[in-house]
Amino acid sequence: MDTAPVDQASLSGFGCSWHNLRMPLIQVLNASPASTEKKRQLLAALTATYAEVMEIRPDTIRVVLHELPRENWSVAGVTLADSGQNEAT
Repeated sequence: MDTAPVDQASLSGFGCSWHNLRMPLIQVLNASPASTEKKRQLLAALTATYAEVMEIRPDTIRVVLHELPRENWSVAGVTLADSGQNEAT
């Protein structure tokens, strides 16, 4: 697979450099509040599963959990906060 060259200068604002571009980054968007322990469990499970499936070292995997307020997330134009849905749904 051919890929376009990467401008290393454009990566500097993201804390990246050429040598670590192949490190996977998993991003999770979550609109349900979770305890610190639940977050730890989720991040560890995502890392372990990805490492196992992709057959790579866990220390090369980055995971970012973005927590969004329920009023900032909508389905069909109605925020989750206004929808009346249970947070676990």
